[in-house]
Amino acid sequence: MPASIQPGKGAVMAYVNDRPVYMADLHEILVRAHGVASAQYLIVNELVDQAAAKKGISVTDNEIRQQNIRTLEEMFPTVSEDAQRGRLLDRFLLQKNMPRWQWDMVLRRNALVAKLVDKKAKVTEIELQREFGRRYGCQAVIRHIQTASLADAQKMLKILMDKGDFAELARKYSTNASSRNGGLLPPIGKDTARIAPAIREAALAMTKVGEISNPVQAGTTFHILKLERIIEPAKVKFEDVKQKLAATIQWRKNQVIQRLFLTDLIRDAKVRYVNPILKAQAEKGLKP
Repeated sequence: MPASIQPGKGAVMAYVNDRPVYMADLHEILVRAHGVASAQYLIVNELVDQAAAKKGISVTDNEIRQQNIRTLEEMFPTVSEDAQRGRLLDRFLLQKNMPRWQWDMVLRRNALVAKLVDKKAKVTEIELQREFGRRYGCQAVIRHIQTASLADAQKMLKILMDKGDFAELARKYSTNASSRNGGLLPPIGKDTARIAPAIREAALAMTKVGEISNPVQAGTTFHILKLERIIEPAKVKFEDVKQKLAATIQWRKNQVIQRLFLTDLIRDAKVRYVNPILKAQAEKGLKP
């Protein structure tokens, strides 16, 4: 019997002053800490593999690479260089504590789902015009400080009027995730999604670089904006980019369809955990 296997104990992870520490102990710690969350990836991938096998569908390495390219284009639309997108992806994975193998696993799964669904969403002329305006129209680049109350926003405004450093104040006091970047937001245009309308309107109403807004209420939070720069409309003809815009919109719509497909696949699956730790976690409501 190999020295790394002990009768009744299993594989040895390491020896500490000649005393063994077993893989089973490490396994239990990892399962308790990350059990269901990690198991979900394996279970969902298995469900997709089963569905693909039934239809005789597979994906090539090139199709997975294309899935990666399109995903990064959507994640980082303002970045055109592949190397820079790669660096941004590395940073994203680090923030999410996601290893590269797990990212690759998700890419393969999504490429399979795309072939399983095999639907091409329709794109309207209105959607094309809106996307054109969002990409190539006039945009404002702003920093913002988000606060929980009007009083806090007014306090920030007073400090700024006394020549306070906007980026430093954002890093220190803003309650928004953008505080890590000194409050800097991606460019905002008239059709920019995922931004509160009140903030969008206030940002586009600013005309002088360095201008600081009065408090802007967006839902239950308040914001102070600073105009960093104005991106003038690009000299691009709609017809020249129409096909590219249609592909982008279609990709986004297809993502929604594919997520619904996955949701249905998971909902209809019969998952029975055998591991007692995972079973206990699942019974608490954590299911894939």
